Amino acid sequence: MTIEIQFASFITMGIVGFYLGCMFDTNERIIQAIKGSRIVKGLCQLVFWLIQSMVIFYLLVKVNGGQVRLYFIIAIIFGYWLYFLRFRKVYQRILARIIQLIKAILLFIKKTITTIIIKPIKLLVLAFLTVINLVIMMVLKIFSFLLIMIGWLFRPILLIIPKNVRKYLVSLSKMCSKIIERVLNRKQK
Repeated sequence: MTIEIQFASFITMGIVGFYLGCMFDTNERIIQAIKGSRIVKGLCQLVFWLIQSMVIFYLLVKVNGGQVRLYFIIAIIFGYWLYFLRFRKVYQRILARIIQLIKAILLFIKKTITTIIIKPIKLLVLAFLTVINLVIMMVLKIFSFLLIMIGWLFRPILLIIPKNVRKYLVSLSKMCSKIIERVLNRKQK
């Protein structure tokens, strides 16, 4: 490995250390936001470190063919230390603003979807249900009117029917009319 490749590898690993500091703080903010068990948070941490390891190894392969030297690890530690001392607070403020911006964008998208899609669908469903309710009420009223007309037409026949059967038919008629009234009253409410 030539001096130029070693120097490029050292600088790259210093930048990777800085990057790891940024990603570690980002990961901590994400983990704090996750509402779940320790197992979920632990799995997130494991995935985070696996991804970071793959990023480091990928960069090493690109820069120097994947050779690991002790001073590369020292460069990573130095980059992280530099981030921690000088840039952490600035990055955390920037990260907080980015998170606020993302939340505002997501809230805007949610409100837009609610206003443009969900509310009109709710109104259409409400209008559809109202029309169905009106149709059912009209059918019940027409049915009730027809029953009254049939009862009026068959009233002379009722006079011929014996009293016992007539009492049964009258009670059956009252029961049917009560059921129809309850259905109509329920639909009107």
